[in-house]
Amino acid sequence: MTISEAITLADSVEENRFPAKTKVEWLSLLDGRIYNEVILAHEDSEDVSYDPYDPDDAATTELLVPDPYSDFYPWYLQARIQLSNGDTARYNQSIVMYNTAFQAWQDAYNREHMPIQNFRIFKT
Repeated sequence: MTISEAITLADSVEENRFPAKTKVEWLSLLDGRIYNEVILAHEDSEDVSYDPYDPDDAATTELLVPDPYSDFYPWYLQARIQLSNGDTARYNQSIVMYNTAFQAWQDAYNREHMPIQNFRIFKT
């Protein structure tokens, strides 16, 4: 799924006035966390690269997590929009859907990649 596909899917469900640039920044932060907290914590992480996203390349830039697990990206955007708008009831529903879809990907990733023993995000 590309950045623009995720934004289009989220916008088709959740009307909003947030600029695409803001949504690209949200997706960039999410994939940064995925890269740092999940991918780098497993062997073979050198096969994956991540750089913060450029809003000008949103139409062609693929998000970090491939199909069939990429469905959590639109849920994440919807939840961020709803939270920013103070719509906590709808946010709670969207974040549950996001968490469920994200956990499915993380479980699959953990099954397919050996974790690095004693991995720490913040080295002391």
